[in-house]
Amino acid sequence: MTSAPIHQARLGITPTCWRNADFPDIGDDITAADVIQGIKQCAATEVSGAEVRYHGTSLAPYFEEPELNLLRSGPRPLTITEPWVSTFYTEYDGAEKTLRDFEELLRFFKENDLPLERLGVAEFGNAVHLQPDTPLSERPHFSQGQWESLATGLNDLGRRCRTHGIELCYHPHMGTGVQSQQDLDRLMAATDPESVKLLLDTGHLTWAGGDPVAAVRRHGRRIRHVHLKNVRPDIVRVAGEENLSFKQAILAGVFTVPGDGEGVAFKDVVDELRRVGYDGKWLVVEAEQKLNAQEGNTYAQTALSFLAELGLGGTS
Repeated sequence: MTSAPIHQARLGITPTCWRNADFPDIGDDITAADVIQGIKQCAATEVSGAEVRYHGTSLAPYFEEPELNLLRSGPRPLTITEPWVSTFYTEYDGAEKTLRDFEELLRFFKENDLPLERLGVAEFGNAVHLQPDTPLSERPHFSQGQWESLATGLNDLGRRCRTHGIELCYHPHMGTGVQSQQDLDRLMAATDPESVKLLLDTGHLTWAGGDPVAAVRRHGRRIRHVHLKNVRPDIVRVAGEENLSFKQAILAGVFTVPGDGEGVAFKDVVDELRRVGYDGKWLVVEAEQKLNAQEGNTYAQTALSFLAELGLGGTS
């Protein structure tokens, strides 16, 4: 494949491809060491003279000092692609909680000598996705006042991030008040482009009825981080027809990786990212599934090989 990587963006993969972060009972038999070793072992054919592999992973809640040391060890050390802070600006006293969590994250990264360049966030105020039996149809719909509080809070947090050299990247998420493409467009219009960037998750947006290609076309200059997540259209349909919760849909197999099925038009997404000149540092594979460790490794390799065919990941 002769196509060049998108401004040398590196490929990462999240631990959720093996072990779920939102629901600890999904994949709790898989050790953190299994996850890290699985990521390090994945490698595809060479692209433009460089081996295609995963260079990073997101921060998992079960990563402690031994896991952080394992990430950085050996001939294939891994970088933390992006940590996460849930925001609660649409709830009473939510701004204070959000800032406490942000300051705690800053301390953690400083104490562990970890680089911190981008921060993923999503508004979890009144969200339903962490409630295992609550249908996604009961997700919140914000009032005008809540939208204003969210925009004000994100602008403030984004400015705080900038003082630390961090880019704040907002992640539209199923089961939250910013889920659909309309929600995404409204949030982007209401926030400061310099302080609030976009984390494009192809799976969440597609499941919500949106179009990732259109999102790139509309907001491409604000996209600073990308989650390459696939969906299974038949499970998306079942989740809607049977009014499933987020957890129920995950267990049914709603998410999968790029290269497994035709849910997301990844070639079109990648072509559009190239067209708008995406220059974010990372393209991160993500898929919450109920797997064993070996299945997780297999899916991770499937995604890597597929993305290599699209000309991605050819960095040294």
